[in-house]
Amino acid sequence: MNKQQLAYVITKYLRDNGFNMGFMVNGELKPVPLLQGEELLRHMLVTIQQVLAVGGKIRIPELGTFEVKTRKPRMGRNPKTGEKVKIKATTRVAFKNSKQLRAIVNTK
Repeated sequence: MNKQQLAYVITKYLRDNGFNMGFMVNGELKPVPLLQGEELLRHMLVTIQQVLAVGGKIRIPELGTFEVKTRKPRMGRNPKTGEKVKIKATTRVAFKNSKQLRAIVNTK
């Protein structure tokens, strides 16, 4: 599923389940077009990126936790030549899935 398809599914779900997905035009509530769900999703992703960029942590209960982790510098080895190589410290985003997500994925 790509980003546009996910945005469509989210917007459709919100609309079908009675969430106020509309805007006022001349005093009349007009529904939000399904493709505006993509803008909602984009805003969510940008917010997550901004929080992680400053070293924050994001917990989404039914999904899992995103957080920034730092790997220490270490010595490695070039597999081709066997030469020792110094590997720099790196920062990465880690995701730990929730128990609920794990249970859903592992259901047969």
